Amino acid sequence: MCVCKMLDVITEAFFLFFFFCWAESKGVPHFLSLLCVPPMKNLAYKTVRGGAWGKTSSRVVIAHGLLGNSSNWATVSRRMAEHDLLRSKLHEIDMLDMRNHGNSPHASPHTNAVLASDLEVFTLQRQAVTSPPDDGGVVLIGHSMGGLALMATLLRRANESSLLLPSMEELQMRLTRGDYYGWKDEQGFAQEMRSVNESMGFPAQQPLDALFGCKEAVSPASSRHSPQKEEKRGPRVNAAIVVDIAPTSRVGSQSAREQSVAVTLDAMARADLSRMTSIRDATEELERVGVREKSMRDFLLTNLILDSKTRKSKWRCNLPVLCTDYNRMELGLLDWFLNAPVEGGCSNGGMVAPTRCAIPTLFVFGSESPYNRPEDRLLIDRFFSKVTQAEVVGAGHFVHYEKMQEFVETVAPFLARYLLNTEKGGN
Repeated sequence: MCVCKMLDVITEAFFLFFFFCWAESKGVPHFLSLLCVPPMKNLAYKTVRGGAWGKTSSRVVIAHGLLGNSSNWATVSRRMAEHDLLRSKLHEIDMLDMRNHGNSPHASPHTNAVLASDLEVFTLQRQAVTSPPDDGGVVLIGHSMGGLALMATLLRRANESSLLLPSMEELQMRLTRGDYYGWKDEQGFAQEMRSVNESMGFPAQQPLDALFGCKEAVSPASSRHSPQKEEKRGPRVNAAIVVDIAPTSRVGSQSAREQSVAVTLDAMARADLSRMTSIRDATEELERVGVREKSMRDFLLTNLILDSKTRKSKWRCNLPVLCTDYNRMELGLLDWFLNAPVEGGCSNGGMVAPTRCAIPTLFVFGSESPYNRPEDRLLIDRFFSKVTQAEVVGAGHFVHYEKMQEFVETVAPFLARYLLNTEKGGN
């Protein structure tokens, strides 16, 4: 058996070698990009209607955190929709189940770049099917993992001139040469952006910065495309809210008093599902495998599916993929922004400095959260040029759940400024 297995490996290696040689001889553009996974176009979601539903008003799209789902945001979304400052301006709030979570499909990989693509495609799709079109644009909200995906979406679209407009061959040459301050694009952000464009019927290299509103002004390259066609196909992102995560936050960087992401995922993987025949049994099993905090056990149980007839259980989330890829959920553009000089500084030769995202962005942290780190918050301005920061006193990482009303009151004035009701008499 060992010899046969070795022969299989050798055969596969020869096949890949000859395929790569053939691709290169045929001039296939950056043939490794053929391995790029297309963005997910069938994410599950829940919707809360606002007081301006059906009018040309704004929508909100929410991306949850790791091991969460759309239901985590249902109550807080209803409170936002009913808030006096927001009701008359809000078309609807869409709460996503991100890939490998909730009722959305399971797929590999689970990287920051892929999650950003899923979020982009959902936002574009919802605009395309809305009748009448919600010309008031969209505000994106992301918590933790969802916040990292949101930031990746905005930052990469702010840098389309560096990531999207060069050919893949030119980009690869410059990356290899180190022109992006040592950043290697290991998650394939450039190719992911092309995949989003193609999945929505745009030319692969058409800039969408005018739609996503990431820059102070539309670049000349973007202005070559018809604004009328773009206006019908995509939203304007008016603003963004990032909840309890910073661009430089490291997954698993929690303090000693908190259970790290890696430890939590490992505990879930070690749990014996055959013992988890009821909520009580499941709680005891999670405690047995080391999930110390009751609040975390209760949260993890939202991922458990119990069959009352067979008394069998399974995880709702795609646990194997999440265990494998949890470190790849961090912002994949990080090294480029951190290694380059501060915007406006000097750059040498062919070096490419990143452009900060210019849309208004509110960062909300729980005062007691392990992700509320001064050293990370000080660096936010390296990534976003129009930043407001706020703390919710007494809240931990799950700010919107632990201090729900305080969270709503914190974000409502910001949302009210960027939700637009363009109907006559709207405000």
